[in-house]
Formats: sequence, C-alpha cells, structure tokens
Amino acid sequence: MMKKQQTTTGQGTLKAKSAAVQPPQDEHDDELQQTTMKQANSSSPEPTDSPPAGSKAASAKGDPKKTYPYTHRIEFLRVGKDENADRYLRWRVGNFVAVVSVASLIRDASDTYVRLQRAGVILAEQPGQKEFIRRVTTEASKDPTFDVAKHPGLLNGEFYFPDGSSSKDSAGAFYPDEQHLQTYRKFHRAGTRAGWRRVVALAQGNSRMILGLALACTGPVCGAFNLDPPGIQYVGEGGAGKTPLARIIAAIWGWDPDGSTRLGFGTSWKMKPGGLEVVAEAYNHTLIFLDEMSKATEQQVEFVMTIAQGQGTARMTELGRRIWCMPILSTANRSFVRIMIKLGLEFDPAYVDRLMDVPEPAKTCMLENLHGHADVAAFFAHACELAEANHGWAGYHFATKLAEALRSSRTELKQDFEAARQEYLQAAAGITSSWRNLVRVHGRFATIYASGCLAIRFEALPLTKQELLAALLTCERDHVAFIDQEVKELGLLVMSTPGAPTAILPQPALAGAVVAAPTPFDRLRRFINRNSRKGRHGFVDLRSPGLSRLGFKLRVQLKGPVLGYIADGEYWIRGDVFEEVAGGSREALVLKQELFGRGLLVTTQRDKGVSYVVKRPLPDGSRPLFVVVRRKPKQPSLLGHSLPGGCASVDRDQPTRSASEACRDYLNRHVA
Repeated sequence: MMKKQQTTTGQGTLKAKSAAVQPPQDEHDDELQQTTMKQANSSSPEPTDSPPAGSKAASAKGDPKKTYPYTHRIEFLRVGKDENADRYLRWRVGNFVAVVSVASLIRDASDTYVRLQRAGVILAEQPGQKEFIRRVTTEASKDPTFDVAKHPGLLNGEFYFPDGSSSKDSAGAFYPDEQHLQTYRKFHRAGTRAGWRRVVALAQGNSRMILGLALACTGPVCGAFNLDPPGIQYVGEGGAGKTPLARIIAAIWGWDPDGSTRLGFGTSWKMKPGGLEVVAEAYNHTLIFLDEMSKATEQQVEFVMTIAQGQGTARMTELGRRIWCMPILSTANRSFVRIMIKLGLEFDPAYVDRLMDVPEPAKTCMLENLHGHADVAAFFAHACELAEANHGWAGYHFATKLAEALRSSRTELKQDFEAARQEYLQAAAGITSSWRNLVRVHGRFATIYASGCLAIRFEALPLTKQELLAALLTCERDHVAFIDQEVKELGLLVMSTPGAPTAILPQPALAGAVVAAPTPFDRLRRFINRNSRKGRHGFVDLRSPGLSRLGFKLRVQLKGPVLGYIADGEYWIRGDVFEEVAGGSREALVLKQELFGRGLLVTTQRDKGVSYVVKRPLPDGSRPLFVVVRRKPKQPSLLGHSLPGGCASVDRDQPTRSASEACRDYLNRHVA
C-alpha cells in the first residue's frame, strides 16, 4: 500500500499532502515570496518522483482509477497570458518558482520536462507525463491573472528584463526562450550611478560616443511610440577604436558576466545562417551591437532592412509572427556601400538610410578628445574598465523611469518627444546632398536626439541638450559627406529629379557619364523578378494545387519574411512593402496610378472612386488587403507595357514625361 508523501509546514509540523494540490485562490506575490522563503529554510530535499521499476504505480499504466504521485510536488499557483493571449502557469516546487508555457507544452513537451528536471521533478516515464498534462489542462482553463513577457521590453506599461525583474513591482513574469539563454546572461547589472557618470564624462567632446549613447536609448522609446528604430555603423580603419567604443556604449544595457566574449553586451556579424534572426529577438527594445560587418553574408545584409522595420518571422513551430524593435550599432572597416557591392547586391539608398555610416572624425581615431590619455589605447583601456564595472545600471534605470512616465503621463511625454524631434529637424535643415533625399536620415537622427533628451531628463545620460544636439549634427554632416564621397569614388553616378526619389546605379563602363536614376516602376520590376525567383524567400507561391491551411502556415513559416504572394497571373504585395519599394507614401501613390494606367493594377470600386488595394483570400481563411499587380496588362493598348515573368523594363525610347502625361490624362478621365 502506497503511503502519502509527507512534508512540513513553515512551522515544522508534519502534514499529509494529497496527490493533487489545489492552488490558493487569492495568493499574491509578496505572500508567495514569504511562503517560498519559509520552505527554503525549513524543508528538506524530497525523494525522486520516478517510482522503482515493477512498483504498483509503474504497473498501473492504463488504469483511469489510479492517481500517480509523479507530480505531487508541483504546485500550480496562477494563470498568465502573453501579448498573443497564449496561456502560462506559474508553478512552484519547494523553493523553486517558475513559469510553464501551455502553448509550448502542446507543441512539444520536451522543453517543459527539461525545465522541470532543473527543479528536481523527473518526468521521464509516460504515466507521470500524462498526469502532468492532465493537471495543466485543468489549471490552464482558469482566468489569467498576470502578464507574461516572452522577450525583453515593454508590455502593458511595464518593462521586463530576462532576469525576471521589471519596471514595477507586479505579478508579471518573464518566460525565457531556451535558445536565447546565452544572450539573456548579458542583461547583467553592476556598479553605481556615480560610476556610470564617470563613463559618460568621457563622452564630452567626443561626438561619436555621444551619438552611440543616445542611440542606445532609442529602443524602448521606439517601442513605446511605434517608430522605426535607427541604425548607426562606425566606419574606419583597423585600430581606430570602433569596437571598444561600441562595447562601451552597449554597456548601458549589460555585459557578459564571465567575460567569454570580448564584445561585452554585443555579438559578431559572423554567425550561422539564420542566426542573426534568432539573436535579434533577444535584444528587443534595447540595443543590438554587431561587430565587423565585413564578415556578414548577403542574407544578413538584407536582413538589416527587416530589423530596421521592426519585423520578424515566425518559427516553424509558431503560428504567429514576431515583431521586434531594437536599434542597430554596427562596426565595419569599409562603408555599407562597398560591402553591398562586394556581395553583389543591388544597392539602394534605403539601406544607408537605415544603417547610417558614420566615419572616424580623424584619420586614425574615432575620438576627438582623449581626456588627457597618452593615446587611443590608453583611453579605451580606462574607459572599458569603467564600463565593465558599471554596466547595465543606466539601461535599467532609463527603462524603469520611461515606463513610469508612460503610465502616468503618456500624452505629455509624447508631446515632449515630438517637440524635441522638431527641434532637431529645424537645426538639421541646412544639411543637404546633391543627389540624395535626406528625409529619412533627418528623421532617424531626430529620433536619436529626442530619445537622448528623454535619457537626459531621466538622469540616465548626464549630458546637456546642447552637447547632444551639437554632436548629432556633426555626425549627420559627416555621414552625408562620407556617403557622397563613396558614391563619387565608386563611380556610382546618379541624376536626381527635384522632388523625386533617386537611386544608385553602378556604371563601370561609362565612367564619367550621367545616367537617369531608375524609376519606381523599375524598382518594382526588379523587386518582383528578384523575389519570385526560385530559391528566393520573398514571395510565397500559392499556385500549388490543394494547399491546405496547415500546409500554408508551414510554408509561410519556412519562407522567412513574407513580402507577398504569387497567384495565377498576379503578384499580391503587402502595402507597407509596396510603399518601401516605391520610395515613400507619395511615390507609392504615383506608382499605383502608373500601374493602373498601364492596365497592370487590380482595383475595386469604392464609393464613387477606385481603390488601389483589394482583398485576396489566403489558405488560412483570412482576406487581407494587398496591392495586386498583374503579370499581363488588362488594357495593353493604353501605354503598351506588360509584366511577363515579372515587371517589364521601361522603354527608354519612349519619353518618360509623355508616358506620365498619358497616364495622368487617363486617370483624370476615369478615376474619381
């Protein structure tokens, strides 16, 4: 006859414990902590849960009347939910308290069993696993009472960190992804406010360091206000101090505690295929520091655009999509322009607008002021030592203060932020380029400035606004001049049209000649041809017969970032992607009008006019809106262009102005 397990109460009195312990109904975190501490002080280790071979419990498999004692030590406390409404259970074993994901358990229970064995509960046999699943099913059906964050950052007015801490004392929890544990170790805090002030004092007079510190504060701000995060790349010769400078800046969020990497909070561009996508999620709402872009692959370089737009893709085992938001701090010995050309990529100014090269202010150094040190090496040796001793404090402090301000006065905070952005935009209005539209560049530097102003306000950056503004204006001027010089040296010549977007074309055979920039129609043609090519990951082909709902979801998840779909005779392109390809919202509207005039755009009637976006059914049952482009024109006689196998090239023998006028005349006659 099997005896009931016995345990002790907090006062040391023996007490019988049943096989299934019901969770307390009104337990709070402080009560949980007190109970946990009492058990830690008074309880002794309990025996292993697995019964010996041949025991009655082991032989009772399949008998529904039997209750297996495998899970009697697990006490379920509360039900939680994440931003996708997935359920979680907070459980306790002795003095070990953790959270289990019900969704992960449904998909694959092995990860949960691994977590349980760390608490001493070994569910290696099927009867115990079945009993555990039964209890989880019962408990998870209750109403959620706390929030669960799956990655660092803001969630429902609270900022969560991987160590389980948050910006306020609440019942919320953090559920760490196993594949991110190495990165989460870097969210480590040490030092004091005074120590961090000594670090920031070394930034005075050093524009690149001030820029980086302000950039590091944009993650939670962009996450709070739904903004595209900016990216900065330090460019210079080897030995100029790019990597140690970036290491000091990234220390605002943490440091590798055991010193296994020389990059502190950062990581290298050199990683396995697909690794960047995995790593990026772990830095959500903070800062991702990537060292030496010359080691990057074509896929990783293109993925910069995905990170900069705050987008992620679902894993094979996930049904939803992941959305990220983190600024990028990168280093490289050569410009982004040269790296893209080396990799054989078609260059577009949109890339350098999102990862903005900032060169060294002097020929051999990323600094303007050594603060009395003998040389660059001595400066960085001292600065890195200070940063390592005082890391993580400022990021935690800033995120906590920002979350508090968002909860108490979000509207006022947003107004102050926008006012600071406008202040920078007015100051930067005189920075221009002979060929490049700088609207996005100005906007991203303005976001960095406004975020830095909030960090100054919350005492995370002991600088003045005047120092911040002067440093950022210097860095933007140097960025624009540097890219202009790179374009000139590489023979990437362009001819811009006032008010229109421009792009860069390599012209090695026509050095010295000026050529017309590709139009939005040209870029759309290249985009469709490139992403519909076999082996590319942009479009999902829906022409396969009998594609089931599950098969469609798996195909989308395996594809990576889905930019659109290929159907019979049509390309379905997401609206935000179409706008990005066109070069902006205004350019996207003009391109839609041109496609409509060419008979290449599918439209629908809306009120008395025409809608340029239409609904299309997907195999999962949804009907989202797309910009639908035909492969062949519906009215080929209008302007005479088609899209066989993709978008056709623009006929250079036909004047572009005449085509535009014809399109405009047609629209005036037929579109309300």
